[in-house]
Amino acid sequence: YFNFSQAGLVGRFIAVFIGLFLQELFSGPSPDDLQIPAWANLVSYTILYATPFIVAYGFLSIVGQRERMLPYMVVNNWSSFFVTLIIVAIFIFQLLATVGFFIIVILTIIVFWRTARLILGFSVPQTIIFFVATIMAVLIAAMISVNIMFAAAGIDPSTFLDMQQQTQPSGV
Repeated sequence: YFNFSQAGLVGRFIAVFIGLFLQELFSGPSPDDLQIPAWANLVSYTILYATPFIVAYGFLSIVGQRERMLPYMVVNNWSSFFVTLIIVAIFIFQLLATVGFFIIVILTIIVFWRTARLILGFSVPQTIIFFVATIMAVLIAAMISVNIMFAAAGIDPSTFLDMQQQTQPSGV
């Protein structure tokens, strides 16, 4: 299923669905007070999933290389799938949070850099700008997603954080 044709584009969704299933399977329980409806999770996943592709499409449009979008989508989804497998392994083998986080950050930077350089054909300065723009866009998308989930759950985020801090044992 890994090729740059239309079949590869359709086949890439296998990686997306398996990755989402694994994330849901191994995600920790949400706090008792936070009941998020399924539609809010779906909207949040969609926003976070689409954001890097929107940034890539914008950059490819600027440099006149829109035909590279399909290969980028295929490579991005399959690399995300393998990163998800590594995240699941980190969770299963209970690596220290800092070690696991460090592995994910380094792996993500390497995959992102190689994808931008080889698949998108960006120069080094273009790759750096693309990386920063994508990170900023994903952070904004994450903030929007969190707000959607809190609004769907009917909870004020600041009140929720206050309640979480009150339930923490002292000294933490």
